[in-house]
Amino acid sequence: MQVLQAQRIELVRTLTPEQSQADLEILASLLEQVHPDPYRYTSKGELDRMVDRVRDSLALPLTVASFRASLAPVFHAIGDARFQLEHPETDAAAQLLPVKVLVQGEKVLVVDETKGFRSLPIGSSIISINGIPIGTVLERMGANVVADGHNSTLREAIIGSRFSEFYHGYVEQSSTFNIEYFDPQGIRNELLVMGLTRDEVVRSQKPGGVQLAPWTSTIHPDQDALWLTLSTLEQEELDKADLDPAKYLRALLKEMKRKGLRDLVIDVRNADGRELASAELLFSFIAKEPFRVVQDMSVRSMEPPATDANVTIPAEFYGSLAGLFLPQGSGAYHVRADDHRLEQLTPMKRAFAGKVHVVCNGGTRGAAAAFVMLAKRSNRARIVGEEVGANSGSFTGGRALDVELPNSGFRISIPLVRYVPDGVSNAPLDRGEMPHHTVVQRAEDLAKGRDTVKGALLQFFNEMQ
Repeated sequence: MQVLQAQRIELVRTLTPEQSQADLEILASLLEQVHPDPYRYTSKGELDRMVDRVRDSLALPLTVASFRASLAPVFHAIGDARFQLEHPETDAAAQLLPVKVLVQGEKVLVVDETKGFRSLPIGSSIISINGIPIGTVLERMGANVVADGHNSTLREAIIGSRFSEFYHGYVEQSSTFNIEYFDPQGIRNELLVMGLTRDEVVRSQKPGGVQLAPWTSTIHPDQDALWLTLSTLEQEELDKADLDPAKYLRALLKEMKRKGLRDLVIDVRNADGRELASAELLFSFIAKEPFRVVQDMSVRSMEPPATDANVTIPAEFYGSLAGLFLPQGSGAYHVRADDHRLEQLTPMKRAFAGKVHVVCNGGTRGAAAAFVMLAKRSNRARIVGEEVGANSGSFTGGRALDVELPNSGFRISIPLVRYVPDGVSNAPLDRGEMPHHTVVQRAEDLAKGRDTVKGALLQFFNEMQ
C-alpha cells in the first residue's frame, strides 16, 4: 500500500492551464470510475457538461486557491460530504481567531473564548469581524464546504468546528480581530481580540482533568432516566480508548435493570462512524424485534482504478468484492440479495424495553445517522434535536480511495460504498432524516452553561412522572 505524505499546499502558487486541466481530467476520471453515487442530484450528461465548462474556464494561469474555487461547482453538484477537497492546512505561525463558536443559520454564537479570559461573553452573537458582516464570512466559508444535498445543518456543524481555521483560509489572514457582537442581553458591543497560534491556544486553555471517554453515561435518579452520550461510533477511535462497545452496552443493561430505570436518552450529537456494524450493535441494545440497518449497498469500482495520481489503495477492500457484488446497470454493482449484511438481526439479550429518546444534530453522520434513521423509522424512539448530517435516502461511507492530484497537490478522499438505509423516510430526497421534535441550543442557555436540549428532555421526563 502506498501512503500519502502530508504536505502544506501553497495556495498562492501558480498553475499553468495545462497543469490545472490535467488535474481536472484526473478528478473527472476517478469520479466516473470510483465514486459509488456520482449522479444522485445531477445526471451524467449535466455533470459532463459542467466539467467541460470548468475545463474551458482554465485557459489562463491560476493560483492554486483560484483553481480550488474553479473546482467547487463540481463538488457541490455531486453533493457528497465524504467527497470534497481537503481544506487547506494552517501554518503553525498563523494567527487564529481564539474563539469557539456554534453556527445556527446566519447566527454565529460564542461558545468559548480559548484565551480563557472570558472577555467575549459566552452566548454572544457575532455581527462582524474586522468590518466583514458575519453573513459574508459564512458565505465564503460555505462555498468551500460540501454537504449531502441541501443539508445545511452538516455544513453549519463543519464550519462551527473549524471556524478559526476557515476564517484564516477563506476570509482573511489577520493578527487582530475587531469583533462586533450582541451580548446575551442584546446590547451591541465591540472588542479587539489578538490572534494566537495553534500552540498558543492550547497553552492558554485551562488545564483539563481526565480526558472524557468516547462513551459516557449519567443516571438522573429524579427522572428514572439514563443519559448515554456517544461522541463517536468509529471503531478505530473506540479501540484507541480501549472501549469494547458490546461489553459496555451489556454492562449498562445490567445497571439500568438493577436501578429500575424507565427512560433512556442516547445522545449521538456530532458522532460519526464509517462502518455500519456499530449502528447494528447500538440498535440491538434497544431493539424489540428483528431489524436491519440497510436494504442495499453498491459500489462502482470492483478493482483499483487506473490513474496518474498518487493514490492510497485499500487493497483489502478490493480483495473482498469478488462474488459479493453483481452488476445491475448504470455502472453500479449491488450487493447480492443473500448477503449477510442484508439479513435481519436479532435484539441484544435482555435489550432495553423502556422508552427511548435519541438526540442528534447536523454533526451526526455515518453509522450514527444510520442508527437515528432506524430508530425513527422503526418507531422505537422519539428523535430530538436537528436534522442529521447524512442524506436520508442514501449516503456514502466505508473505505475510501485517498488521492493526491499531481499538479495542485490537492488531496481528495473518495468514498467507495453507497448505503441505502432500511425503512421509509418522510424527509425530502436532498435532506437528512428529520427529528420528531426540533430543539436547538439557545444563546441564553449558552451564557449560563446549560444544554438546551438536555434541559428540555429532563423537564419533559419530570412532567411525565
